[in-house]
Amino acid sequence: MSATLLATKFFIPPSKPNLVHRQRLLDRLDDSIRQGKRLTLISTPPGYGKTTLLSEWLRASKYPTAWLSLDEGDNDPVRFINYLVHALRDLKPDFGDSALRKASSSQTQITDVQLTSLVNELVDFPQETVLVLDDYHSISQQTIHDAVSYLLENSPPQVYFIIASRADPPLPISRLRGRGQVAELRQSDLRFTRQEAAGFLRVVETAQLSEGDIDSLADRTEGWIAGLQMAAASLPDQGNVSAFIQEFTGSNRFILDYLMDEVLDNQTEAIQSFLLNTSILEQICAPLTDHLLSGLIDVGTSSQAVLEDLEHKNLFIIPLDDHREWYRLHRLFADLLRQRLELQHPDRKPILHQRASNWYEENGFSEEAIEHAFSAGDHKRAAELIEASAESILMQSQVTTLRSWIRRLPSDELTARPALSVYYAWVLLWSGAPLETINAHIRISAARESHSVQALPLKAFLEINNGNVLEALRLSQLAIEQLPGDDQLLRSLACFILASCQLALGQTEDGISILEKTARTSQQAGNIMIAALILCQLADETMKHGHLRRAQQIYQQAFELAVDEDGRHLPVAGKALIGIGDLQREWNQLADAEESLTKGITWAEKWSILGSFEGYINLAMVKDAQGDHQSGDVLLWKVQDLAFQFDASEVDDYIVEMFAARRSMILGDLDAVKAWIGLRDLESSPAPPEPHASKDLLQARMWKYEQAIFARYLVAVGRHDQALELLDRLKAEAEKIDRMYLRLDTQILRAISFHVRGQKARAIEILHEALELAEPEGYVRVFVDHGGPLALLLRESLDYRSQSELHPYILKILGAFESQSTALISAARIEKTTIIEPLSDREMEVLGLLPSRLSSTEMANELSISVNTLRSHLKNIYIKLDAHSRYEAIARAKDAGLL
Repeated sequence: MSATLLATKFFIPPSKPNLVHRQRLLDRLDDSIRQGKRLTLISTPPGYGKTTLLSEWLRASKYPTAWLSLDEGDNDPVRFINYLVHALRDLKPDFGDSALRKASSSQTQITDVQLTSLVNELVDFPQETVLVLDDYHSISQQTIHDAVSYLLENSPPQVYFIIASRADPPLPISRLRGRGQVAELRQSDLRFTRQEAAGFLRVVETAQLSEGDIDSLADRTEGWIAGLQMAAASLPDQGNVSAFIQEFTGSNRFILDYLMDEVLDNQTEAIQSFLLNTSILEQICAPLTDHLLSGLIDVGTSSQAVLEDLEHKNLFIIPLDDHREWYRLHRLFADLLRQRLELQHPDRKPILHQRASNWYEENGFSEEAIEHAFSAGDHKRAAELIEASAESILMQSQVTTLRSWIRRLPSDELTARPALSVYYAWVLLWSGAPLETINAHIRISAARESHSVQALPLKAFLEINNGNVLEALRLSQLAIEQLPGDDQLLRSLACFILASCQLALGQTEDGISILEKTARTSQQAGNIMIAALILCQLADETMKHGHLRRAQQIYQQAFELAVDEDGRHLPVAGKALIGIGDLQREWNQLADAEESLTKGITWAEKWSILGSFEGYINLAMVKDAQGDHQSGDVLLWKVQDLAFQFDASEVDDYIVEMFAARRSMILGDLDAVKAWIGLRDLESSPAPPEPHASKDLLQARMWKYEQAIFARYLVAVGRHDQALELLDRLKAEAEKIDRMYLRLDTQILRAISFHVRGQKARAIEILHEALELAEPEGYVRVFVDHGGPLALLLRESLDYRSQSELHPYILKILGAFESQSTALISAARIEKTTIIEPLSDREMEVLGLLPSRLSSTEMANELSISVNTLRSHLKNIYIKLDAHSRYEAIARAKDAGLL
């Protein structure tokens, strides 16, 4: 070997300590050779492990390999060809002698004769020879690029080229790509996955990291291996590791030095200036940067050309589409640039953000325009943009977004905008804010007559959620009459509430007609939230009447509708998923139901706590059906917390109490059910109350469902005559209003009661009537939730009616019984209550009022405290008594001798 050649440039680098084995990438390299790819290009920014990956692959592979590490000194064509020839001589000692002999002492370029000679000699190389050119970005001499291009296009098929570079080289890559002769590994491929990042951080053992710390660090570095290494090197010096990880940015001294030395300082002043000034952007496109930089800097060419050049250079810029329109900077690189911008041009950031806000507004990107207005410190402009966008944002169910914006505004900017105050009041309502806070914002709009009508739908909503259906009806009608025709959101909300009132009053045909019309107009106006909500309401009504499969279709329609322009599901889609999950639960598809409900709750919570309320109840029923009563307890507590939090409604408290009673009945906690029956005075309520007052409407609507639980209790304690008398009335009521679940429930209870009394034939006849009703729609849980007595009756019915067409259906239901544990609640739950912590004097006063029939508001008035304070005391009482509801607290308190 010539003494002027550096031998280490031909060495495959040794494996690094703490190496993370990346089989997915090793397989990609194997595939590139196996598939006959002439060129494998590994092109990423610095610090992504290109050389390390190749080193590991080559040490494990069987391929004869020539390795050449390049540097800036290799831009001399003669020097390059010498190094290339000697790299290949590791495989064939006399390779290139002819080509080198053809060189003259005065030669400064690579000749065609030399290249032809090299290609001809490559023909004699063994099968699957690999030539690696590492750090190819060091080459800037076009003559060398031309020479490598010639070799790529003319070498024999058994010779494979692997080029590792920080930037795409000026080689015929597009032509090779068109022929299917190139394999490419890029930044998105080499970035560490979460699992690989976790493996690396565990191997280096610099600190004990939690799963959350690992996730945060992997996310912050975006899989950049060098970034992870520098973070790991910094960890031993940190007192609070988690805090350090959360604050880990491009200003970290290791990151700063690396990016300065390896990246930024190697760019022209024009490119550095371009990067600094565009670093304030989360996403970058040429028209935006043209607007941003106009009159500030001159980069000598178009912004589009600069962006494409940065992409080719792999300068920590990430394309966001396939059209070279939108890009973004790597987070740590952006951190560094923003820090330098602040140091070098401290007054420029507000100007840049203001310009960005203007461009986004002019191009219809309201959310980005608002964020940049905030970043510019222009709260007045931000408020104006938010007010202009509030309706469309809510129509997309993006409640969380609007809430976060408004909370960032100074209070005077909000109070100066009554219309925005109304929208914010809706946001507060859906977010579970206290009623007094909601009313405060309603009063802002009421102060101006021209805006007071905008608060009418919200007032109507509050009334119906407190059972005041008639007043809600009046307010919603008034809103429809007075709201402007172009007020799409508030008019549709008023129509939705009006329809809900009519359904509550039994005016089903009128209510459904309004819902269907409003769904059509809302969808046409782009009011996705209301359209999806109405479809869910229609599905609810369809399910109540027993058409489960049609209900599923409507829920699915709502789910598919609730997407944004990019096809991503909006938060209101969670409402539809919760409905689908409830149907899956009834069909005993418990795993599917759990998945749908869990995802639906997650989405719905971004929209409204009201939206997730039913989801938690249904999920608790799924957990109980799976035999996981402990998780059911936790979910019931969650529902209880939501009801406490949402003090703008009494209905949710009522529903939670009734659900808890039904659950206790299923689990066999009869003492708790008895306490609830006493609290609701169900023994003396043989008929629904006449709705003379608005509050009576709620009681009248709930009467049948409360009485069904009471009837079940009567059957359980052996009071069959009284149970059957009540069940006959409930059956007639259910048939009258066409409530399928209630019809099935009453028939099942009647069958069980007759069976216990020894009237087997009558019991089976009634049970078969229920089965005939239920079979077309596939009801399962309504039977299984009645437990062992019904399972026994179902088995006996198989023998009693041996030729029945219902046998397959009965066997299906019995299979559901056998696939789960239907054990009764453990005795420990019913034992004498032990108080974990004594009740305070005020809590004892509240406890003393629980056996009364006073509402939360009435109890608060009695004690001269706010409803919020009362709810806080109730929550503490429930925790100390291990109770989930008011009636359970009464039962536990009696057991403990407190009542």
